[in-house]
Amino acid sequence: MPLFKRGESNNLSTILLKEAVSPSVVRLTLNRPERCNAFSTELLRALNEELDFLVGDDVVRVLILSAVGKNFCGGLDFYEAVHSDDAVRLMSSLVVGILAKLRRLPQVVIVAAHGAARGGGAALLVAADFVVAADDLTIGFPEVRRGLEPLLLFPLLRRKIGASTLRELLLTGQPIDAAESLRIGLVQRIVPRDEANRQAELLAEEILQGDADAVRTAKEVILAHETALYGPLEEEFALALESHLISWQSEPAQKGIVAFLEKRERH
Repeated sequence: MPLFKRGESNNLSTILLKEAVSPSVVRLTLNRPERCNAFSTELLRALNEELDFLVGDDVVRVLILSAVGKNFCGGLDFYEAVHSDDAVRLMSSLVVGILAKLRRLPQVVIVAAHGAARGGGAALLVAADFVVAADDLTIGFPEVRRGLEPLLLFPLLRRKIGASTLRELLLTGQPIDAAESLRIGLVQRIVPRDEANRQAELLAEEILQGDADAVRTAKEVILAHETALYGPLEEEFALALESHLISWQSEPAQKGIVAFLEKRERH
C-alpha cells in the first residue's frame, strides 16, 4: 500500500520534497533554489535514500523528478566539495550511485526540467527514461571549463548520444537549448515552463495505462540490451569515479574551481 495519499507530502528533508501525485506516482523535488539546487551532501543522501526505498516498492510505478526555483540543478556544490578530499570523494560517490540507481529503478523515471541543468545535474536527465523539458531548459557539461575531465558523465552519455555529439558537448563545454536537446535525443518533449510538471504527470498517466508487469519487463529488456552493448554500468562508473578524483586533484582543476568560486572566468 502507498505510504501516503494523493497530494500528501512526506518531507523528511526540507531540501528534498516528496509528494504522492497518485497512489502509483511519486514526485521528488529538489529544493535548494538559493544554490541552484546544487548537490550538497545532505541533498545527495536524501535522494539516495528515497531511491533505495523505491527499489522495493511494488505500488509506485512512476517517479517524477523536478526542482523548484529558477534552475533545475547546477551539479556538484563546489563550495562544499572543496572543504576536503573526503568531502569530494563522498559527494562524487553519492552522485554516481544515484545515477546508477535512477537508470536501474524498476519504476519509470520522468524528469521535468527547466532553466539550467549542468554537470551532474544534467546527468540526472540522461539517467531518466523520459525528460519533459521546459522551453527555457539549457543542458551543459562545463567540466572542461573548470579544468576537470567529464568522466563521471561519460558512461551515461555514451549510451544516449553518438560520438559526434559527445565531442560537441564534452570538448566545448558549451550548453545547448531545449530544441537541440530534443534533436539529439536528450529530451522527449518540450513544453511551456509553467506546464512542465503537469505534462510530466500526464506522461505518467500514459505509462499507467500499460500493464504494470509488462512495463517493468519492457524496461528490464531495454536495460539488458543496453548492458549487452556497453557492458555493466556500475563497473564503468567505478572506474570513472577513481579517474574523476585524480582529475579533481590536478592543478588545472584546482585553478578552475577557484575561478568558478570567485565568479570569474578561468584563463
